[in-house]
Formats: sequence, C-alpha cells, structure tokens
Amino acid sequence: MNLLDIFQNISIIVLILGGISGIVWTSRKGKKELKQQDINMNAGAIDSSKDALEIVTMSTKQVLELKKEIAEAEARMRTDREALTAAYSKQIKDLQEEVAQLKCEAAEEKSRNQSEISELLVRVTEVEDWAQRLSFQVKSLGGEPVPLKVKKSAK
Repeated sequence: MNLLDIFQNISIIVLILGGISGIVWTSRKGKKELKQQDINMNAGAIDSSKDALEIVTMSTKQVLELKKEIAEAEARMRTDREALTAAYSKQIKDLQEEVAQLKCEAAEEKSRNQSEISELLVRVTEVEDWAQRLSFQVKSLGGEPVPLKVKKSAK
C-alpha cells in the first residue's frame, strides 16, 4: 500500500467519522439545530476533505519525485557497478596473465639452474678424477701432493 492509498483511506475515514458523528448528533437535537449543525458539519467535512485532498495531492507529488530520484539513483548505481565490475575483471585478467608469465619464467629459470648444476657436477667429477690421477702421478714420482685447502664460503 503506497502513501497515496493511505491518505485516500484517511480522508474516507474522516468523512465516514464525520457522517457518523453527524447522525448521532442530529438524533439528539431538534430539527432546527439539526439542520444548522448538519450544514456546519457538512461544511467542516468539506473543509476536512479539502484539506485532506490537498495533503494527499502534495504527498503524491512528493512520492512521485522520490520515486523518480530513486530510479535515477538505481540507474547510476547500476552503471557504476557495471563499470567497476569491468575494471576489476580487466585487472584480474591482467594479473592472471602476469602470474602465468612469471610461472613460465620461473620454470625456465629452474630448468636453466638445474642444467647448470648438472654441468657443474660433471665438471666437479672430471676435476676430482683429474686430481686423483695427478696425485697418483706425483706419488709415483716419489713426491707428496699438496693437500687441498677448502676455503669457507662467504654467505
């Protein structure tokens, strides 16, 4: 039930109450007083109805203006929400692409590092083999190989 219906119902109730009170009043008074009172009551009811109608008219205008403002605000909110959704969707897509690219780069770097480590291990094995052969040669010539001094790494 909207505001207009409420005001219309109120004015009808006012008219009905005015009519009922008029009937009760007229039953207690004489005909002459009844006619004058009836005229006065009808005039009061007309004035009340007129005032109620003016109130309903003003209220209806205000309700219509508010409905229009609400509709405009909802349209603005819908437009803003759609714009934000599009902007956030683009940001999310860009971030997902960046993460995928970084994952690829990390995988490539890991692969390169593993390849370099494998190559280093092969070289270390070759150096160990060479050092053992060289040590054997030095010993076979009657010498003593220089001991290996391992330097502490600077971490």
